[in-house]
Amino acid sequence: MSEKEQISDSSKLEKFDNNSSSDDNENILVPPSVPELPDELLEQIDKTQEIIGVQAEEAELPDFKSEIGRRIFGQQTVVRPAPPIPPVPKELRKLFLNVELKDDLLDGVALISELDARKITDLNSGILILEDSNNNNSIAVKFQVKLELEEGMIQINRNIISSYNIKEKVSIRLYQEEPIKVDNVTLAVSPIAGNDIFHVVGSLRKSIAKLKKILENYVVKEGLVIKWKERNASIKITNISPQIAPKEMATFDFTKPRVLSIKPDGALEFNTILIMDISKSMNGRDLEVKNVIPSVESIQKAFTYEGLDDFLKEFKDGNNVKRKSGAIFAGLLYLSEKARIGIGETVSLIVFADSAEILKVDNKPYVIADQRSKTAFNLLVEQMFEDLEEKMGAGTNMASALELCDEIIKNLPRSKRKKPLMIILLTDGFDTSQRVKEVVISNYANKENIVLHAVGLGPYVNKKELVEISDLCGGELFLPEDLGELLHWYSRRAKELSIKLNDVDS
Repeated sequence: MSEKEQISDSSKLEKFDNNSSSDDNENILVPPSVPELPDELLEQIDKTQEIIGVQAEEAELPDFKSEIGRRIFGQQTVVRPAPPIPPVPKELRKLFLNVELKDDLLDGVALISELDARKITDLNSGILILEDSNNNNSIAVKFQVKLELEEGMIQINRNIISSYNIKEKVSIRLYQEEPIKVDNVTLAVSPIAGNDIFHVVGSLRKSIAKLKKILENYVVKEGLVIKWKERNASIKITNISPQIAPKEMATFDFTKPRVLSIKPDGALEFNTILIMDISKSMNGRDLEVKNVIPSVESIQKAFTYEGLDDFLKEFKDGNNVKRKSGAIFAGLLYLSEKARIGIGETVSLIVFADSAEILKVDNKPYVIADQRSKTAFNLLVEQMFEDLEEKMGAGTNMASALELCDEIIKNLPRSKRKKPLMIILLTDGFDTSQRVKEVVISNYANKENIVLHAVGLGPYVNKKELVEISDLCGGELFLPEDLGELLHWYSRRAKELSIKLNDVDS
């Protein structure tokens, strides 16, 4: 701007300022005044701008050549369109589908149309989260695409829906994370009709491969109930490992070895044979005493054997005791639990080293655990202490001990013979007979009413051999790290008959 223009502009501005205070306003150029708008109208304008997708933004002042221009026109605004709303990725979308209940579908698997599937994923299978808009119930199910299914429909097995009270319409969304593979599962089994629990358990033992195929159709959740009508089985998932967080999903995958166990859902009467190794190696003093006080109290309440208190004195936390002492303690705890339960189950005891012997009471190879059995249990405990002191050998003849089990079974009361039988074999070494597996295969393998568990103490246990014989009979090999773990395992086994399932047929 030239010096002359600056002088002219200053004089105009001075004149404008001077005239603004004069009463003579006729010759003054005043910009039009804009009345203030009511708050209600301003709010309405803001809402209108949101609806049509525009934004008001402050603009920089134009580069006026004169200051009077800036004084008159002030700050300026411009209107620009709002940025577009990004589309929702298909994996995050929700669909609302009508529910069609089916009785002939694979349990656990829902079917949707290809058109609906393509709205949420490029895959033909996966996991869906189903939510009922009426009552906020939600479940997770595996899904598959059914080409001929009508768009807007989802087909689900009636059993799944009835468990969760989902109605006619659901929203579905895709579960995007990789599901956790379950390694260890316990199933509680009961009959759909009738009360013969162990017959149902035995039926499942004969149909392991089919059971696994059914389980693989489900998203795993503790408390989930699966109905298998062909086997009259109501199957409830009670424990899974690893544990999952509330929003995580887990599935079965039996392409790799998994531990699958079943147990009766409810009280079940079963017989027991405890087999105890009393060979010289069982004098090894390497079993650490931990957490034994509750077990000591249970044994003291159950038995009145004269030498019991002296025996229990050595079990102080932190001590190391002989393997044989730990085995006796575990056997006493098992007997005390059976005496406490007192529902008429039979308990037998076999000891072995170079040879094997059944401990008998009143010339019977068993004691019946009921309200009248206290005297018989005390006689069995007394005999156990006496025999363990007198009869020891260098050998570990497991085969002879297991052969005596058959003698016990044949001599059980007729009313007890058809009851399930649990055998617990405790040892610290190798079978010196070299025919233990042969005996198990001949007498007990794959029999639906017999379970054989093995317990190994000390560092020289033949794990491979014990795993093989227990697997043949639906059992497990348990290797406790201390006496507390051993006692806890025996106490649990006294109350519960569980079976590890292995593929024995298809």
